[in-house]
Amino acid sequence: MRFLFIFMMIFVTFNPTYSQRYCIARIRKMIRRFVGKDPKFRNWGWNSGGVFLLEVEPHELAEKMWMENPDHVHTILPIDRMVREEYDDIKKAMLELACDKIGQNETFGVKVRKRRTNLHSSIITREFGRAIQERFHHSVDLKNPDKLVLVTLLSPVAMISVLNKREQKLYRRESRLKMRQP
Repeated sequence: MRFLFIFMMIFVTFNPTYSQRYCIARIRKMIRRFVGKDPKFRNWGWNSGGVFLLEVEPHELAEKMWMENPDHVHTILPIDRMVREEYDDIKKAMLELACDKIGQNETFGVKVRKRRTNLHSSIITREFGRAIQERFHHSVDLKNPDKLVLVTLLSPVAMISVLNKREQKLYRRESRLKMRQP
């Protein structure tokens, strides 16, 4: 398996009401305020989002960013692994992350979000999910898992995140909006 970057990353999608340049500047400013450094940005030609390369743990930073609830952002997602968009690389990364991040008695689920790709999400959710279950004997819970293995396919890469219950709620913008209401 070939990793594309050694950096820690956060994947962000922008609100199309705002320009990409405006969104990138606002997010950089927010990250700089939390971390003290200006992150690098990569988008590989995607015009509705991209990846910020960090030198800090992405899950902690994502939570801080989620709590700010910026209106110019749709998705803030900490990335645990980024690999080439190939089945073998995705499966290997998912198995490594399951070993590292899913506890013995925790349930898990697999979800795929995809855009501009020819890969089939059913192969990843069913076959790779089954591989995790068989190798580590974790129970599957698709409605309310302790850990969600989220695979985001966006050609030419696959971004894989393992989210705990709190992060699963926070990464959805609608949930963040409800949490902030009195």
